[in-house]
Amino acid sequence: YDCVISALTVNDERKEQVLFTDHYIANYQAVVVKKGADVTVESFEDLDGAKISLQEGTTSSDLMESLIEDGTIDASIITNPHVGTCFDSLKNGEVDFVVCDSTVATARLSKTPDDFEIVWVDNANPEVFAIAVGKENTALAAAFNEGIAILKDEGFFEDNDARWFA
Repeated sequence: YDCVISALTVNDERKEQVLFTDHYIANYQAVVVKKGADVTVESFEDLDGAKISLQEGTTSSDLMESLIEDGTIDASIITNPHVGTCFDSLKNGEVDFVVCDSTVATARLSKTPDDFEIVWVDNANPEVFAIAVGKENTALAAAFNEGIAILKDEGFFEDNDARWFA
């Protein structure tokens, strides 16, 4: 393949294997509850003792599992192959929270505003998505960066975000 373009998260391990373009999405981790829940969340530590639903194989899953492993929180994790199942579990009272990407949470709330609400977003640690190309393919990365810059200047990414995730 010449490139990978599919919500690919930039991380140090991947940087060893591929060359990344400039990022085109900055995403954050969001904590979602049932609408009207009497809960305050100001950090992930506030999820201590909770039942949390996560989509398996995601940044959210990796993050919450690492917080449990290092002893930051003690929580019960329920993973699901689909994020929709996470929200179903929350709606049915099977879990206390869903932790997921902020764009996913915003999109879900736009469809079901009476069911859920975002109580906290971790704005400190953005997850960025970029295009991956072969380490030696600097010309292709540069061409993609030119296109990304044009799309950013034209407001494409903001418009796209508003259309699909708001």
